[in-house]
Amino acid sequence: MGVLATTSYSSRAAPVWPPVAFANVTNVNALGMSSGFATVSGNAALGNINLSGGRLVSLSGSTIRASQIAVRSGATFGSAGTVDGNISVAGILSPGASPDIMTVSGNVAITPGATLRIVAEGQIRPGTSYDLIVSRDGITGSYTTIDKAASLFGFVVQRADRIQLLGQFLGNAAFNPQVARSIAYASTAFQAQPATSALLD
Repeated sequence: MGVLATTSYSSRAAPVWPPVAFANVTNVNALGMSSGFATVSGNAALGNINLSGGRLVSLSGSTIRASQIAVRSGATFGSAGTVDGNISVAGILSPGASPDIMTVSGNVAITPGATLRIVAEGQIRPGTSYDLIVSRDGITGSYTTIDKAASLFGFVVQRADRIQLLGQFLGNAAFNPQVARSIAYASTAFQAQPATSALLD
């Protein structure tokens, strides 16, 4: 006697499917994606990419070549490798596919009203700077909102060719009032500086 295994899904929750894993992809004129999750681990030549939903993630060491990558509202595109092409983002761009580095040979255009969300937590050493975004050809425009965890004690500075996270001095309730006021003053002074300030350097 055989056993028949069946799976039923509640109408309240959609099934969670494993990602579709691509290694090397060639001779594809266009890729469209409206839902789900897909990864690329090797080299992918995809012509044009149109993401209207779901997530497409290019893993560490991979390369995606596409003349245009459109990340529409509700879609996510991330890479921890190289992207050879232009990217327009109205959805979510996850550079580095966290934590790593995304290298783009092309232009990256973000829809007005975009939010820069920093998901890392912890303390940054005062005086330390972390490059979040670096552009050889410069940055035009700025993010409308910077969203970061309150526990990530630093602030964001946009310069002509990069956006950086700079560490601030961290206070402590055990410090005497004079030290606490000095730390608060220094932190406020840093944030008020223009991006070209020698104080930040």
